[in-house]
Amino acid sequence: MKTLRRLRVLPVLLAAMLLAGCGGKKTKDEGINPEDYGRVSAYEVCMSVFYGTPDFAEGGTYGSGFEELETYFESMFYDAGFKDYVTDFYIIGGEGAVADEVIVAVTDTIEKRQKIEKAFQTRRDARIEIFTGYAPLQADKIHKGRILTEGPYVIYLVSGDIEASYQSAVAAIQKDYVPRYGTPENRITPTADPSKQETPYYTGDFESGFNPDIVRAYREQNRNLLSDPLDLELYDCCVTILSDIIGDREVTLLEAEKAIYDYVASHVKYDQGHYSLEGEKVNSDNAYGALVHGHGICTGYSSSFHLLCSMVGIECIDVTGQAHYDRNPHGWNMVRIGPYWYQVDPCWGWDGKTEVFYDYFNETSAFFSKTEHYWQESDYPAADTVNYETRRQNGYPDDVEPFEDPEVPKKRTP
Repeated sequence: MKTLRRLRVLPVLLAAMLLAGCGGKKTKDEGINPEDYGRVSAYEVCMSVFYGTPDFAEGGTYGSGFEELETYFESMFYDAGFKDYVTDFYIIGGEGAVADEVIVAVTDTIEKRQKIEKAFQTRRDARIEIFTGYAPLQADKIHKGRILTEGPYVIYLVSGDIEASYQSAVAAIQKDYVPRYGTPENRITPTADPSKQETPYYTGDFESGFNPDIVRAYREQNRNLLSDPLDLELYDCCVTILSDIIGDREVTLLEAEKAIYDYVASHVKYDQGHYSLEGEKVNSDNAYGALVHGHGICTGYSSSFHLLCSMVGIECIDVTGQAHYDRNPHGWNMVRIGPYWYQVDPCWGWDGKTEVFYDYFNETSAFFSKTEHYWQESDYPAADTVNYETRRQNGYPDDVEPFEDPEVPKKRTP
């Protein structure tokens, strides 16, 4: 799948609208004096937090606008659109397995401010539930996040350094604050380093996100089957990876798969800025960007896993679907281990900091459906009715077709 290359304002905003815990300074209820507040835009406050917080969102995703949020607010309050609640709004947030966000809404009455606070707090429960399932360290960030109000500003903060984010937000809304970042349409951005610019690799010719001749070249040990410089670079990268994680050892099918899963989950960094207005790393949606440059979105992870598995003889396919309650486009894999297929999501195999975990490794379709994966099941092989670990313990029925025993060690390199 080639992921759509546009700013996903709606999914990001809906996925970022209301996160973290409560706390922060409260404005007195006697009213808001517009002469004392509101001189700094919501965008300016967001940028102050973004630049004032170490490693905030690891790149961030930018978004602004009213139309995308009107439906959300109407569903919550039934009596008005988003334009009736805020006079200014902006958000910067992470994607994938990163929970960092700053959301700023500017209001003109205390009643509206309270409704915005309610919206932010509602989001907290939804995001904690999502991240607890696959990124517990990120869920902990959400628990420690803050919602603060000052005059017409309602600010929601989640980051790895919440105190730095808080201080940056407070500094931004002081009356003597001097704008430094321009407007959203004309903000100042660093000049790109031409030496670091990528040559596009995947143009849609390869459904899997990589040239299948790379698999053939590896199995036949014939690098001369490839001529494109980027194919050769990806091939050499994969050869090095497989040599490092498997080498010429005799390993089981499962051990080879797990080594590949561990590598992809831990060595590919999620490209948080893929949908930002500043542009994107052009190869984040394919194996070249994920393995050669070390960054990717979900399809970068899945195509990398697919490629490496195929090179060592593990039957693997890509799954194109959606994820999370707001159904963002998402991609993952299915693998055939023994006589059955299983679901694998290497993009969700990293906690964002130090640990690979296996909640989404060789699982059932039923489990994936319950954990916010959505796809057209009729388009893909039927998966086993139990996960692989259960199958390993209980054995296979007598009527299954002959298959390679996944627990028997064998040499996985050509």
